[in-house]
Amino acid sequence: MKRLKTQVRRALRTALLLHGGIAGAALPAPPLMEGAKAVAVGQSMRINGMPTSIHRFAIDKPVDQVLAFYRTRFGKDRVEQSVLGWTVVAEAEGDYFFTVRLRPALQGTEGAVSVADLKQGLAARGRPLGMVFPAGSRLISDVDMDDPGKRGRVVSLINNLPPEANVQHFKNVLAARGFRVDRDLPAGKDAAGGRSLWFSATGRDAILVVAPLPNGTSVVLNTVDRRNTEK
Repeated sequence: MKRLKTQVRRALRTALLLHGGIAGAALPAPPLMEGAKAVAVGQSMRINGMPTSIHRFAIDKPVDQVLAFYRTRFGKDRVEQSVLGWTVVAEAEGDYFFTVRLRPALQGTEGAVSVADLKQGLAARGRPLGMVFPAGSRLISDVDMDDPGKRGRVVSLINNLPPEANVQHFKNVLAARGFRVDRDLPAGKDAAGGRSLWFSATGRDAILVVAPLPNGTSVVLNTVDRRNTEK
């Protein structure tokens, strides 16, 4: 599972780099403590169909003070827990869900705050995925990112098929959409660590990362469409 999370994080970073700037979305402004310096990671993003904005921030105040701010901001109905060294605070307000994660930095506190539209997320449940997955696959995440004239998507899944079977499946899926293979490289130090394939088509790019897991295979497919048309 650790390898799967690493593959997904790498693919998401690649998606943001390929996709460029992300357009603004009709979501509430993120709740930020006065003095925080924030940078938008995603402002027009859909995670499993749920419109979401994400901002990273840094502030020259200790974690205890920042946490106190969010405890007051979110009130008694908040959810709070520790996850892998981060303190995570979350709360639903009407149609929106706010999540903040915090941890100490060299100078103060670093963190991220996300705002998600619960109403639209619920409306998108069960939406068609627009592509056929290998038999027995389980969807882990489906992230869409929009920019004028450009659309990016990162889909991650796991299944019990061998890595090569997944590679061949998605090569066929992408070939049917007009893609050709540009590069086929080991995803790790050697072929045993999986494969990373780069595809291209007119106005489009795709990256497929397939990696073995202890019990199955992880797959991350990142596509970028610069034709400003529906996929």
